[in-house]
Amino acid sequence: MSDRLPLPLAAPGSLLQPSHPPAPARGEDGRGLWRYLRRGRLAVVASAVAGALLAAGVVNLVPPRYVATARLVLETGSTQLDRGQLASRLQVMGSRDLARQVVREQRLATRLPDAAGSEEAALEAVLAGLNIRPVDGSQMIAINYAAAGPRLAADVANAFADIYLRRQQASLETPASRGDSAGRVRLMSRADPETAPRYPRRSHIILAGGLLGLLAGLAAVLAGWRRRRLEPEAAGWSAGEVPCCDGRRERHLPWIGSPRGQGAGMGDIVRAVEARGDRARLVVVTGIAADEAVGACAVRLARELAGDSRVALVSLDAGHMGLERLTADPRAPGLADLLFGVASFSEVVHREAGSRCHIIPIGRGLRDLDAIVSADRLVLILGTLAQTYDHVVIAAPPLGGVAGTERLAALGPTVVLVTPPDEDGGGATDAVEAFDALAARGFDAIAPVAFAAPLRLPLAA
Repeated sequence: MSDRLPLPLAAPGSLLQPSHPPAPARGEDGRGLWRYLRRGRLAVVASAVAGALLAAGVVNLVPPRYVATARLVLETGSTQLDRGQLASRLQVMGSRDLARQVVREQRLATRLPDAAGSEEAALEAVLAGLNIRPVDGSQMIAINYAAAGPRLAADVANAFADIYLRRQQASLETPASRGDSAGRVRLMSRADPETAPRYPRRSHIILAGGLLGLLAGLAAVLAGWRRRRLEPEAAGWSAGEVPCCDGRRERHLPWIGSPRGQGAGMGDIVRAVEARGDRARLVVVTGIAADEAVGACAVRLARELAGDSRVALVSLDAGHMGLERLTADPRAPGLADLLFGVASFSEVVHREAGSRCHIIPIGRGLRDLDAIVSADRLVLILGTLAQTYDHVVIAAPPLGGVAGTERLAALGPTVVLVTPPDEDGGGATDAVEAFDALAARGFDAIAPVAFAAPLRLPLAA
């Protein structure tokens, strides 16, 4: 028998058709996300506008505050800052006694809305809006006052400066201090009414509200895109009849390895799978019999692919292929539990200790292959996994005689058909029959592989 068998395939089944376009495959995530964002751009814009309007409504509820600044300078006769003199002047300027005089001279008990005619209330309001500080470590002193109106803010700031300067002048005219100008404070600039409130800055707050709304809209769109990728049911996947497509053409994959001798090397199988790119996101490893050769091939293929890719190994083994040893607990939840709604994805996906591969065992309870393969949710689960992982390797017993296999074939997987190599070629007939049975079920990319089970299966997790 030649190394390459031009075995014809049955007409390929179509991919599972969604009721609207499904989420993109991993290799097209960027383009799929961009298309999803374009469809959701109106929602993002609406969210940004809503955020800006909400911010405008909030800013209208906040009373404006105007800040006026009068500046004084401490004359020490030296370029060195006298921190003691500066602190003393700041303490006097911000004293309650000086503030009380400002309240009286400016009649703030009647000018301040919150004072309601009370001098004490006006005094507390003045002290709350007052900020006297040195400017950038220099000898300059800034008297800042914040008020509801620009004129009121300027009047109060100038009143603090004027009253302090008058008190200083009076102290310098005493006989004891006459002629002593050391540490004298002089006026540098008077406060002018502001033309716009210092805070809240209406334009800044509205812009910030719009940006927050934009981010919220983008987050909502991204969350929807992620749900659409991970939950095909929510995105409208149809679990009904798998439609056929026109324009079918026959095709086949070459025989990998020789049916005689030692068979194919795992490197040959890996290269053949990787060469198919996105067409090998789902790889079904099956054989002419449910034996450990199929299980070993599936495990080794998954481990090799997991070196550079994200790979999940899904087991359909009911106990004849040795895959129950993949997990520490043979009764760990798996595919059957997920199919019938008694476990979630996070509960059935197990990390293999010896590689980066993720394992989904067959699970507990029902292990009837016909019931599992014909379950409506199987194609949905495999579709979800194919969108999450770069490769999903499915280890399966012979599928040619299993009812409902057409639904699995409709997903368009690459099939690795494990056949035992033998010297006299007597197994070729079984290989051809298994090939034909798979092709009759709708599988269109079948690669027969001459693969011998190792003496010790690499299944220890």
